[in-house]
Amino acid sequence: MTMQEFLSLVSAPGDRMYLYSQDTCRLFELSVVDAEKGPELVISKVRPIAEPERHGWEQLTAREREVISLVLRGKNYRAIAELLFVSVGTVKKTAHNAYQKLGIGSRWDLLHEISRA
Repeated sequence: MTMQEFLSLVSAPGDRMYLYSQDTCRLFELSVVDAEKGPELVISKVRPIAEPERHGWEQLTAREREVISLVLRGKNYRAIAELLFVSVGTVKKTAHNAYQKLGIGSRWDLLHEISRA
């Protein structure tokens, strides 16, 4: 499957995706654009982010860090559940617990908080 075929299945022009690079500690905002050959991803913003310890991540369990890391990679709860071999409810509860410990309310708050750092 080509990237264009994949994008046409999972997104539409105008959609945005977020990708977190652990290697470079950067958050990439990707936009789906309609090109001549089909949908393409373009980087619309790149933001350096703070080290996780500055956000109080040391208080998270290993599983909570794993779930948050996957959220930052743009995975939805269903995809995370499949990767970790747990139910979607378990992923939601784990993410909710992590958000509470970090003092945020949702995945969007998480992205906003990290991108501000």
